[in-house]
Amino acid sequence: IPSFVKARNTAQQNACINNLRQIDSGKEQAALAYRWSDSQAIVTTVVNQYIKGNSTPMCPAGAVYTYSAMSINPACDFAGTTTHKLPIEGS
Repeated sequence: IPSFVKARNTAQQNACINNLRQIDSGKEQAALAYRWSDSQAIVTTVVNQYIKGNSTPMCPAGAVYTYSAMSINPACDFAGTTTHKLPIEGS
């Protein structure tokens, strides 16, 4: 049973990271289209236009996503045994 729990947690982590990548990509596309600066506050409804389904993705673990400013990666507030965050670029 522990291996099933680990497999589920890993699958949720991977799905969440992919959602964060979609949000980050949507932020980048919206920034290009609307000429947002790095410090600009994000308009979630505008970013969601660039995400499939035109809405904020759902974390499979039930956590909530924060889009943040352009210069900050989107985040997931999941607190558990796995890390639901984008990897640092270059690592």
